Amino acid sequence: MGPQRLFQIGLGLGERERNGRNKREIEAASKFKIAMLDSEEVWNIHPVDLPMYYSKEGVFEFKTVDDQYPTFFRYPSQTEELLQRYHDFFNHRPEDDESGFIRLGDSPQFYSFYSIRSDGSYYNFFDIPRKTVQRYKRLKIFADVSNG
Repeated sequence: MGPQRLFQIGLGLGERERNGRNKREIEAASKFKIAMLDSEEVWNIHPVDLPMYYSKEGVFEFKTVDDQYPTFFRYPSQTEELLQRYHDFFNHRPEDDESGFIRLGDSPQFYSFYSIRSDGSYYNFFDIPRKTVQRYKRLKIFADVSNG
């Protein structure tokens, strides 16, 4: 497969035009990624597992792939603290028994899953049991149009 051409949906477009473009890309079976600035001021960039368009409401919803990653990657202050404590963290691959290193799998994990709607709302993995909804600050949607 050749290089992928991605375009960003939403900049400079009105809501109706933006939703129409999303609908066309969903109908064309495009693959999506989102970049969302959440309520904690953290950019979340994830592939979309399930893109949906609700024609009666005229809104779209994107459900991302569920994933997990070390918590310190989510918060810049924790990453900075980790790099100060383990200054060789990215310099080389440690041996299993080398002191001063941590195993990423043994560190606290952040579970990521997002359901994002065009009305500015989203919920994440932690909102599901709480039955809460949040508001995102910015959303960028990318569609892979390399097949067309």
